[in-house]
Amino acid sequence: VKHSKLPIYGMQFHPEVTHTPHGGTMLANFLLHVCECEGLWKMGDFANAAAMFKLAATDSEGRGVVRAAARMHAARYLLRAGAEDEAALTQCKEQAERFLSDFPENRDVPQARMIKAKAMRMLGETAAAAESFRGLFREAAGGAPTPGYARTLCYSAGLFAADTFLEAGDIGQAREVFKEIEALLPAALAEVAEDDPERGFLVAAQARARLGEGQCLLADGNVGQAKTFFEGQLRATDDKDSPLGFGARMGLAEAHLAGGDYRKAQIEFARITALDHTDRNRVARALIGLAQCALELPDTTARADAKTWLDTVREQFADTPSVLRARELAESL
Repeated sequence: VKHSKLPIYGMQFHPEVTHTPHGGTMLANFLLHVCECEGLWKMGDFANAAAMFKLAATDSEGRGVVRAAARMHAARYLLRAGAEDEAALTQCKEQAERFLSDFPENRDVPQARMIKAKAMRMLGETAAAAESFRGLFREAAGGAPTPGYARTLCYSAGLFAADTFLEAGDIGQAREVFKEIEALLPAALAEVAEDDPERGFLVAAQARARLGEGQCLLADGNVGQAKTFFEGQLRATDDKDSPLGFGARMGLAEAHLAGGDYRKAQIEFARITALDHTDRNRVARALIGLAQCALELPDTTARADAKTWLDTVREQFADTPSVLRARELAESL
């Protein structure tokens, strides 16, 4: 900082940060000795964090709003813990159900419904999860969203519903949801200002829905038709680094993978992981794709590379559906 008139300058330095030589020690001294906190949790220890919040949620002397928040945090952390422990997913579903039962008027009800559906999907209850996601999507399907339901959450749920129907083998229902989303989004976009942050999400959702037909073709085993579809979508867009461009590349990569053209698939997957900053779920899927390609190619570093990509999904994308596939592939190494 500088004085507005006099030649006086100042600098603020924070030594109590982890990247200074003794910053961690200073923080620990303050928290453990000055504040007398207990070191009960470590970064990434989601199961322990969930246990603490579950305990707070059952405190009969706590205010309702505090118990509700604790219950939601417990569900969120259990969902993250479910990346490595299936039992945590069952507990997550139970905590979300308990929240919905105990706090039906709470503003976080939409989030609790989303968490429950995600846990069901990760538990393999794909048909029921798809219907739960679709129920959330329908909160915005009639025009203006139901009060308390964010449009972004509802359309995210719609896309999750379509993807989960594909996982359940119900291609007809997936195609129906993709088409419904695509039909509704122009009106939703017309209501949103150009500079509204929500617009970027809706544009990306529109691209995902538009590409849904290719995903349905791929899920139905029509690899050649899917490849042609995604190539056409990629040619039709001027911005190859847009959500539509990245989505088309993802579909093309998965078509190459399904067709056994692993090197071409690897190139497209790598492009997505390096350049796509618009969709965490897509990046996680691309990392899984890279690992699958590596395990099919004769490269000398294939297994080590696959392990690195799978570990990245498990550590950085534990909140995405791809984490279960990462765990399965990692166990086969």
